[in-house]
Amino acid sequence: MAENTRLKELTVEVSRLKDLSLDVKTLNDAVAATNRDIKRLLETMTNQRSDDNTRFETVETTLDSVLQSIANLQSGSENPSSRHSFQVRNVKLDFPRFDGSDVLQWIFRAEQFFNYYNTSDEQRLTIAAVHMEKDVVPWFQMMSTSNSFPTWVAFTRALEREFGPSPY
Repeated sequence: MAENTRLKELTVEVSRLKDLSLDVKTLNDAVAATNRDIKRLLETMTNQRSDDNTRFETVETTLDSVLQSIANLQSGSENPSSRHSFQVRNVKLDFPRFDGSDVLQWIFRAEQFFNYYNTSDEQRLTIAAVHMEKDVVPWFQMMSTSNSFPTWVAFTRALEREFGPSPY
């Protein structure tokens, strides 16, 4: 009977060892799968890093080239063969005078002037005011007293209404 009990205990122990062995195999397979996933992620990250390094080097090279061109332009020592298709010139533009005629053309030319000199919205009205002539001056004075145009856009709309071509 003791042998029978011992045999049962051994059978239970073998069964438990089989279950443990199966659990170890399952865990081992899971670890292997996780390792494969980690390896794939590492390869992806390495490739992405390589791509990022290539992009960074391209940006860095382009930036160096632009900075060198700027330095050459500022020093006036740029080699004519290395020039780009454009040249930076210091041009003095005159602001157009406005006498009430060709308002759309005047607005276009004024905006080109402001864009070239990067003029703020607040300064645009002042510059325009000192370049008005004839009948435009009293009109501007009257409209200014009522603060009719707080911005350049409002001013150009008022100009178009007053001096622009008639729809009739």
